Amino acid sequence: MFDSCTADNRPESRRPDIDQVERRSARNLEASNAAISAHIGALSERLLRLERHQFVPNGRGFPAEPAPAPAAGVKRPELENEHVETLGGKVDPDGLQQSYAEFIATTKKHLNCVGVHTWSLCAATRANSGPATRCLALVPSVLLLFMQCFLLQIMTFASLHPSCSLDADCREGMWCAPSKDYNGFRRSPGMCDDCRWASSLESQDYDSLPSRYNAAAYAAAEETLSEAVAYCETADTEPDRCDYLVNFRSELTLAPLVVFICTTGLVLISLIADMDRQAQIAELLEHRIKHVVAGPRLFVITSVAWLIFVLRMLVLPGVVVYAYAGLVLASPWASGVSLPVSFVIQGLVVCFVHNVDGVLALAFLDEEAQALIRKAFADMQAHEYKGDALDFVESMDQKQLQYFLRRFLALCYGVLIGMNVMSTESIMNSAPLFRLDWDELPSRFVESPSASACTNVVTTLSATTILSTTFFALVWCYTYQITNSFRRCGVLDVVFAPVVTLVTMPALSFCLLKFGYTSI
Repeated sequence: MFDSCTADNRPESRRPDIDQVERRSARNLEASNAAISAHIGALSERLLRLERHQFVPNGRGFPAEPAPAPAAGVKRPELENEHVETLGGKVDPDGLQQSYAEFIATTKKHLNCVGVHTWSLCAATRANSGPATRCLALVPSVLLLFMQCFLLQIMTFASLHPSCSLDADCREGMWCAPSKDYNGFRRSPGMCDDCRWASSLESQDYDSLPSRYNAAAYAAAEETLSEAVAYCETADTEPDRCDYLVNFRSELTLAPLVVFICTTGLVLISLIADMDRQAQIAELLEHRIKHVVAGPRLFVITSVAWLIFVLRMLVLPGVVVYAYAGLVLASPWASGVSLPVSFVIQGLVVCFVHNVDGVLALAFLDEEAQALIRKAFADMQAHEYKGDALDFVESMDQKQLQYFLRRFLALCYGVLIGMNVMSTESIMNSAPLFRLDWDELPSRFVESPSASACTNVVTTLSATTILSTTFFALVWCYTYQITNSFRRCGVLDVVFAPVVTLVTMPALSFCLLKFGYTSI
C-alpha cells in the first residue's frame, strides 16, 4: 500500500493533468484580457469622439453643435485626419485647440483699445445714463483731440520760429524780430524771423514787408534795429532764400536720408495702429447704439461721436504729418545734435503725442472704467458670433478691404511727408496760394513779398497739408461708403467729412497764430 501510495503521489504521474489545467487557465486569462482591452478601446474611442464633438470649431471661435453619430462601419473623417477645416477653408493643424486659441486672440485683440476716447464713447452709450451724463462723457475725448492738435502745432511753430532775446539766439538767416503782445509789440522776448525783413523795417518800407511789420513793430524794435541789420548782413548768406532750408538740404546726405525714411516709417506705423483702433472703436459704437441704447434721443450723441471720429481719423493724422515735416525742416533743433539723431527724437516725440491716449488711460482710468471698455468689446464679440455665417463672411471681406485701404491712406500720408520735406522751396515758388502771409491767414489773403523767405515755410506746410488731407478725406469717405454699400446717411458723410477737415485745420492754425506768440 505504501508503495502504491508513493507511486500515485509522484510528480511524473500528475504532470499531464496540471498542464491541462494551466493551459485552460492561460486561455481564459488571455480571453479576459482581450475583452478588457477591447472594452477600454471602445471607451477611449467614445471619449475621443465626444471631445471632438465638443471642440471642433465652427469658424467663429465657439464650439460647434454636436454632429449626429455615424452609421455602423463608417469612420468619422476627423478621426482619420487630425486637420480640421474651418469656416474660411483654412486647415488648422491644432483642431482641438482652435476654440481656445481664437478665444485668447479675440480677447487680446481689443486690449490696445483701452483709452480715453474709448471710455468716453462707452460711458456715453450706457443703458441707464441720462442725456446730460452722456454728453459730459464725450467732453474728455474732444478736449484730448484738441490738446493733441495744439501740442503738435505748437512744437512746429516753436521750432520754425523760436523765441529769442538776441539775434544770435536765432539760426542762420534769421533775426530776433519783435513779437506780439496784448498791448502791441515787444522786443523781449522776440520771435525769430527772416533776415530780409530787418533792412526793410529799418527803412520803413512797409510795402515790401509782411503785414505784421507796421509802425508799432518798428517802434518796438527801433533801438536794436541797426544792430539787427548789421548782424543779418553778416549771417544771411542767402538773402533771397531761407538759409536753414538751404543748410538742411546740404546736410541731408545718404545716411541721414536713410534715417529719415526709417523714422518716417515709424510715424506711419503709428498712424496705421491708431487707424486700426479707430475701426474697432467705430464697430463698438455702432453695436452699442444698436443693442444697448437704441432709441430716438441719440442725435446729439451720434453727431458728437461722428465729429470725434472725423477729427481722429482725418484731422489728427494731417496735423501729425504737418508737425513732423516742420520739425524735420527745423533740424538740427539743438547745437551739437546730429541730423540723424534729431530725426529719431522728432519722430519719437510726434509718435508719443499721437498715442498719448493710451498713456492717459493707464494713468487716470481706474479698474472699473477699464472694465467697462473690456465688457463692451466682449458683448460686441458675443453678438457678432451669433449672427448668420454668410453675413459674418461678408463682414470679414469688408473688414479685409478696409484693412488695406487704411494702409494705403498711411502710404499717401508718407508721400505727403516726403513732398513737404524734399520739395519745400519748389512748392513755395509754385503758386500764389503758397506765398500767402501766414500771420494774416485765414482772416485776410495777403501775399508775402518774398516767396522763398523763412516766414513762408509755415504757410507752405499748412496749405499743402490742408489741401491734401481734405482730398484724402473725400476719397477715404467715398471708398468707405462704397465698401459698406452706402449705409444710412452715407452720402452726408462723404460731403460733410471733407468740409469739417477743410474748416477745422485752418481754424486750429488761426487760433495758434493769433495767440501762440503772444507774450505773457
